[in-house]
Amino acid sequence: VATGEELLKFVAYTELKNRYQSLVLAVAISVGFWAGFHALQAYQNVYYVIPAFICGLILLWLLENTKSLIAPVIAHGLYNTASVIIKYMNTDIPINVPWFPAALTSEDVLLIGLAAMWTAFIILPILTRKK
Repeated sequence: VATGEELLKFVAYTELKNRYQSLVLAVAISVGFWAGFHALQAYQNVYYVIPAFICGLILLWLLENTKSLIAPVIAHGLYNTASVIIKYMNTDIPINVPWFPAALTSEDVLLIGLAAMWTAFIILPILTRKK
């Protein structure tokens, strides 16, 4: 998950930075979408946009300072792993809970919409790029 998310954020950031020649705009939009997705998907709470945005800035800083996608992917993966372990350690989960839901909820539809927006945000500039 971390690899895909960081790759999407990196491509969006790079495309925006190159297209608009604005570092601030590139950071705000790419990290903003990333933070919004995480606030709704991971935390189901819109108020988590701010801490997610700060985490996104840190990961983008890692990317810029190491000039490698590996550092933010590892940091993101470690954070995700620690979060899952802590969550499961603090929760009594019955053994018979299904792994996948039986039906889509409104949150699922919202997340699918966000994923579609991210995909369009990444693919459209690539498809419309002049050669």
